Amino acid sequence: MAVAVHVGNRLEDELTAALSRAVAEERFEPPQLPHVAMEVLKVAQNAEASLRQIGAVLAKDQLLAARVLKAANSAIYPGPPVPHLTGAMMRIGLSGLKQLVYMYAFQGKVARRHEYQHVLERYWLESVASALAADGIARARGKDIQLPFLGALVHDIGRPIAITLLADLRKQNENFRKADEPTVLRLVELVHARLGGLVAARWKLPKELRDAIGYHHDALIFNGEGRDLMLTIAGADALIARLGLAGQPEQQFSGDAVRAFRELGVDRTHLEGIIRPVRERAEQLASLMN
Repeated sequence: MAVAVHVGNRLEDELTAALSRAVAEERFEPPQLPHVAMEVLKVAQNAEASLRQIGAVLAKDQLLAARVLKAANSAIYPGPPVPHLTGAMMRIGLSGLKQLVYMYAFQGKVARRHEYQHVLERYWLESVASALAADGIARARGKDIQLPFLGALVHDIGRPIAITLLADLRKQNENFRKADEPTVLRLVELVHARLGGLVAARWKLPKELRDAIGYHHDALIFNGEGRDLMLTIAGADALIARLGLAGQPEQQFSGDAVRAFRELGVDRTHLEGIIRPVRERAEQLASLMN
């Protein structure tokens, strides 16, 4: 047994070293967001943006426009078929449209099929659920919902990118193929914040989002301007952990989560109102990503 543990640790160390080399800033080339996606994101982040403004940018990208049209004609938005983008945007509404744009812009750049596709799908469901929970926390506090939703959606963006890199490494190196899935998932958790920070910097995301991606595991000790956002994301993650999404075991709120909720001024009544619709809505929105 001791030998098996030693070999496992040695392999994990080797995988960690290889992944660290792959994501070194001077060598790692992260996926790039298309110009139109960046333009749409910029417009959507403007609290004063109108459906017409977002539609004008969406019209430049046929794929994004087609996905919005398909979403509007799905069971999530009941009603007679809508044949054009304008009708689709009106049915979805401004807030829902911004959320769809955020999801399509980021998910399309990090979701590439490989042996861990089932893990990618779980990561995506958790991200969407976290975004919806952050939205609920912000609404309960009377705060703007756009930044919390987007911040929670992308804060773990390093996870799908890390596991995709590891899948590639396993194809290239026979020794890496010995790594079982739990080992791979542990490595993802070790490196995803650093990797996500590199990607956020390359994408030139706003500082609040870069901080949320790079430091979300240190929400309670983070004292920068984005502390409120960091605590909101920490609270959102605690809520989805409590739900036990995607086959994960349900978890009780940790002491850190309770402290985050207390500082945010979110009480049990708020939490019960937030958590109830998150599971169903997250599964609905995640299904649009397929």
